[in-house]
Amino acid sequence: MKNISAFSALAIFFVLVFFAASPRVKASGRVDVARAEFMQLDVASAREMMLAIVADDNARLSERAAAAVFLADLALRVDGDVAAAQGWADKAKTYGAGKADVAALGARVLMLAGTPRKAVPLALAAAEYAEDETAKHRNTLLYAETMIKAYDAPTAKLARRALAINAQMLRQHLEANPASQETATMLLDFSVRLGDGDIILYAIRTLIPGIETGDDEVAEAYQALEVEIAGWLGSTIDTDRRRRMVLALARLRLAGAGAYIARDHPSRGRKAFLAEPDVARIVAYADFLAGLREALSSAYRARALGLDAPPIANRFDALAATFIASVPGYDTGAAYDRARFTTYLGRTFGTRLHWTKNNQDLLLGHLVGRDNKEINAYGVTAAVETEHLGFMIAKGYEAFVLGAAADVSQSWSDGGKVVKTGGTGAAAYTGAALWQRCGGPVDEAARARELRDKSAADIPLVAAAPVTYLPVLRQRLEWQGCRGLMHMLKRAGLSGDRLEGGFVGEADHAIGLGNVEGYQTRIAIDQARLGDAWAQRPEAEHLYHALLAQVITSPRPRFALAENVLVPGVGGETAMGQARAQVLRGLLAWMKAHAADVMALDTSQPLLPQLDHLSDGQIQAACRELDPLSQADAAPDTP
Repeated sequence: MKNISAFSALAIFFVLVFFAASPRVKASGRVDVARAEFMQLDVASAREMMLAIVADDNARLSERAAAAVFLADLALRVDGDVAAAQGWADKAKTYGAGKADVAALGARVLMLAGTPRKAVPLALAAAEYAEDETAKHRNTLLYAETMIKAYDAPTAKLARRALAINAQMLRQHLEANPASQETATMLLDFSVRLGDGDIILYAIRTLIPGIETGDDEVAEAYQALEVEIAGWLGSTIDTDRRRRMVLALARLRLAGAGAYIARDHPSRGRKAFLAEPDVARIVAYADFLAGLREALSSAYRARALGLDAPPIANRFDALAATFIASVPGYDTGAAYDRARFTTYLGRTFGTRLHWTKNNQDLLLGHLVGRDNKEINAYGVTAAVETEHLGFMIAKGYEAFVLGAAADVSQSWSDGGKVVKTGGTGAAAYTGAALWQRCGGPVDEAARARELRDKSAADIPLVAAAPVTYLPVLRQRLEWQGCRGLMHMLKRAGLSGDRLEGGFVGEADHAIGLGNVEGYQTRIAIDQARLGDAWAQRPEAEHLYHALLAQVITSPRPRFALAENVLVPGVGGETAMGQARAQVLRGLLAWMKAHAADVMALDTSQPLLPQLDHLSDGQIQAACRELDPLSQADAAPDTP
């Protein structure tokens, strides 16, 4: 199987930001409604609405342009139809779509058609035409991806020079966007191809913050790698050093990058490397991941088109059998067992995976860090072990359809541990990302007017479903949380760099408390107090109480709602989607019961768009009333 680069492992999910962030043209309420349908994973309904907008001769050109851009995206991502994508891209240009959008669509059509070298100049033009930092970031990554695919085997001097120039460009882009794991992963891909040890180390440090000072097995592997490759350039790495580099990268869970070196880089040929059992395992694992990505994409496309698809678990088992047959030393004496194979992957590559929806969907990533804490809450003491994952290969159907718009953290419990995937990219929920979205760089008055004008777009959405994802409400909650924090810091006399540092630190503290002391701690506490009964309770119930704890514990409950409750897929078929909807229904019931206490609440109108009328204290009071354990913990002692 042809090797898939380390970047490509994440490209489907993170890099080419999907529909919600794509168009630069102004959109009307109808376009917003169609996008919201898509954000609730109703692809067919969104497509039908957008087709109607394009066919409406009375619609504004900007409206038709936005719909055509969306339909071109749909043809590229879901349908895989080059001709249809090109047709919609042409229509978008005719209707006046921005130059950056048109160029980016053209580049992506050529990529899908298998001609990435032709896509390079269009992707570069898209980056140059971009009018804001988000679009520039997105199109810069698109340009880098076209370069990777155009020069996959950097043997020619010109190709190596082009990759070197782009590696330097990506490093500068990463320095300006340090939270972008997409950029860091692409930079790693470039630097592995070039054999540039210093840039490899820089990319890894960005992907796994704090790795150079850690004390776990991942940090030890990094330190060994640093000794091996610091200061190296591709022309000076001999075969034996390359072999050790492969093994070190494998210990860092970067199997895709390791397999690339093992296959395509060694000066003495592929055979010498495959004689090494460790490298054979790396190559087999990269093939397994590549096959799994293909299976996931195929299944997700079918679901997006409303078609039946075979269970992902079936393809997983077939790929596992191929892996076992090709890896020396794997215990093949017993019949294949998925649980035993999963344990092997975890022990060998740091793989963590979680099946959902009766093995119809999958989350799969790689261990990058671990926390151990003893906590005391609700009158119960328990040890909380949290494993943090990165290098996500699979983040579920929602991530495939929505791209970065679904880039929220996810958690599950596994044998007493909390396993947590972090959000990445422009949509990540971190202090630094919030500063860029609604901190100092943003015009406060202009942003407030924009949110006020956009709020009407949420009304038709809630008319169809009382509990649903409202994108503008989520933006308002986040904005209000940010402005409250900014005003507090300014009253304390902070300004300039100190204001930014204080904002990022306070926001990260609030988000961290909600996630760790709230969400993760509640899962551990419930496991400890329920014992065997834990397994009998539905997963949605576990998650519901963990979400309540996250809101209650965070000093900024609006951040908790915007990060992990009012997000795409709320009310959907997953356990997390149901848990999020249950939290919202409880908040709406509390608002109705306490209407006289909620500022400017209009009970004749839908309540969900008015959720941000609640104060922080009321949000947390409502969640405490919804959670019996929190009520008991807050109750006074009785004689």
